[in-house]
Formats: sequence, C-alpha cells, structure tokens
Amino acid sequence: RWANEAFASFYGLDVGTIYYYYPGTGAYGPFEAKNWEAYVGGSWGPLSAKYSYSFTDFFGLKAPGIDTKGSQYLDLTGTFDLGSGFGLVGHVGWQYVKNGKDIGLIEDSFYDYKLGVTYDISGSGWIGGLAVVGTSEKKVFPTSDFDPDGAGKTSVVVSITKSF
Repeated sequence: RWANEAFASFYGLDVGTIYYYYPGTGAYGPFEAKNWEAYVGGSWGPLSAKYSYSFTDFFGLKAPGIDTKGSQYLDLTGTFDLGSGFGLVGHVGWQYVKNGKDIGLIEDSFYDYKLGVTYDISGSGWIGGLAVVGTSEKKVFPTSDFDPDGAGKTSVVVSITKSF
C-alpha cells in the first residue's frame, strides 16, 4: 500500500476540456474570441507536460474558407522548491495555429517561454512572483496600432496570487 501512496503523490494525470469565451469581443472587431479544447497532461514530481487540441477556430481566428480548428499547444513546465519560501519556475511552450500563415500570422507555429522566481509570503498562501516571459515571434499578435511589436515581445511580469 505504501508504494501506491508514494506513486500517487509523485505522479499525476489530468484529462479534461476547457471552453474560453470573452463576451463582447465580436461587437467591435472581426472575430469573437472563444475556444474549446481538450487536453491531456501528466506530471512527475516537479515536472509536467500538457498537450491541448482545439475543436473550434483558435480564439475566433479564421478567414473566408480557412479555419483554424485543430490548432495545438504543448506545455512543458518545471517548478522547484528552493527552500525558505522561494521557488523557481521554468516553462517552454509550442503553439501551432492550423493555417496560421493563411489567415495573416507570420508563422503557423511559435514558442513561448517563462523563467521566474516565487516567494511564499510568510507561509500565508500569498505568493509573490517575478518572471521573464516572451515568444519566438514578437509580432505574432499585435496589441494595437500603436504597439506593432505585439504581445510576444520579451517582458518582465510581477505577480501576487492567493490560493483559496
């Protein structure tokens, strides 16, 4: 029995589906941002991997006669306890947007990454974080006409979270 409990605490499996919907996005732009995907993920101690597959157009991206159904994402993440409330997180992801070039993206696929540290503030469940994030395609999703570099440029993210 002990071996089964030790195995269960060290390995994990997660299978599910997620539906993303952003109300009002179709009112002012060419597409309505929504996405339905299924995923399967596994973990081994501090390491995890997750694969997602989209059954709908990828967050509403499409063009006449061209769909993005079947887009995929692979997430590889490591989280490590450094002691004294500190943690280290590393992540790399691969996004494939089916027919991405045909609907105006620079590439059909690109990578994203994150490297950061966290701190559990006094063991209270409040977690402070500092991370560097970015993508291999800096202009993949322009954020506005005023910022043509887009959401993919390398940035520093400061966060405070609380789990309930």
